[in-house]
This record gives sequence, C-alpha cells and structure tokens, in this order.
Amino acid sequence: FELSERYQCDHVVLSGDFNITALSRIYGFLSRSGEDPDFIKEMRQLYEKSGIRFDPGDRLGFRSSYQIVHGSEPGYTNVSAINDGELFAECLDYCFVTQSVRVTGSMVDLMVDHVTTRSYPNEICPSDHQPLITMMLV
Repeated sequence: FELSERYQCDHVVLSGDFNITALSRIYGFLSRSGEDPDFIKEMRQLYEKSGIRFDPGDRLGFRSSYQIVHGSEPGYTNVSAINDGELFAECLDYCFVTQSVRVTGSMVDLMVDHVTTRSYPNEICPSDHQPLITMMLV
C-alpha cells in the first residue's frame, strides 16, 4: 500500500508462493474471506512495532484471481513428500488483485485428475510448484 501511495496507482497485484492454504488465517486476512479479530489484533501489534503505517483492521480489498473465475481455489499447486511417502497436496500459490483489476481468466497449468505418487518436481511438473496463470485488465 505504501507503493501504491508512492506511485499513485490504484491497481495492485500481489502474487507468488505464499506457503499458506486457503483455510489459513493469513489467507482470510488478505482476502477478507473470514473475519478474525484476534489475528487482526496480532497484526496491528506487529505493524506498530515495525513502524508500518497501515491499520490491518482496514479492508485490504484483495481478491483471489483464481477464486474470482472458478469460485474456489485450485485443489493444489504444490505436491510435497512429508512423511514416509505421504504426500502434501494443497494450494499454496495465489494471485491477489485489488477491486480495480478486472480478471478475465485464471488457470493452474499441469493439473492432473489424480495427484501423482511422487512429489514435485517430477516428470509432470519441473518445479516444486505449478504455474498459476492470471489474465487481467486494468
């Protein structure tokens, strides 16, 4: 938000490997999909200590591009081995946009119906995360 103020722009895109699931408190905070007053209080204290001039109680206004198009997040963007061959397959990657950004499409490349028996990277996906693609207009 400091960057949007500095450069006087309304359009903000925040994307990447967040290492959070859609059920996490951080996802809820970013997308405001779930109000969590205790988490906002914790964030407010952290921001004050860090000198960040943004009140986390203010609505951030981010929306997930994939959720806009599909109504939910993808089943997974990461497949990792966690214990004795057990796999963790969850969505950890997101593209959040402000209200001023018009999302025209969003997809996860390299999706398969059944998660492989091997973690990424492998012959299906050359990275440890699948590419999340968003088409947008501003």
